Amino acid sequence: MSDKRPVVKQVTGEETLIITMTSGSTGEPKPIDLTQKNKLERAMAHIRLYNLTKEDRILAATPLYHSLAERLVLMPLLIGATSILLPRFTPALWLNCVKDQKVTFTIAVSAQLGQIAELLTSPFVPEIDSLRCVVSSSSLLENHIKNELIDKLNCDFHEMYGTSETSTVTSINFRETMGKNIPLADRCRKQK
Repeated sequence: MSDKRPVVKQVTGEETLIITMTSGSTGEPKPIDLTQKNKLERAMAHIRLYNLTKEDRILAATPLYHSLAERLVLMPLLIGATSILLPRFTPALWLNCVKDQKVTFTIAVSAQLGQIAELLTSPFVPEIDSLRCVVSSSSLLENHIKNELIDKLNCDFHEMYGTSETSTVTSINFRETMGKNIPLADRCRKQK
């Protein structure tokens, strides 16, 4: 197996990969044209930030039309890791999948993590010992939810902030004292 990526001169990477809609903070829907290069750079930035390797088992538990799931599928493909797809989300399915598939890394939206934290208070929760890192995305988690997840999942726990236009901008590891900005060569979106 070669680590070299194929070069196709007719493909520059500036081609549209996906056009997604967001209303962001304005409430007015607007299209975001994400290029192949942009999606690749976003995935590579996360691979570096979270020290992902081919040994990782990466879980995507959001719908595949969502940018987050797309990144969670692309990252293992780029590094030769294992990609695990959850066909639908419930906190019980998520916990069982993490246990059975020995998931080491995932990014989950905060609403999912809130439901998982609630279930973690049950005495019938499977023991999870494979997780190396969980990242919270989409909106701020309440402190009691964060603390429950950090305590029960016993892994690195990050909270990231970003937008559809820029991807992840900051990531806070709660075992460290401060967050880190995410270096991306192409933060700007291509507008049409």
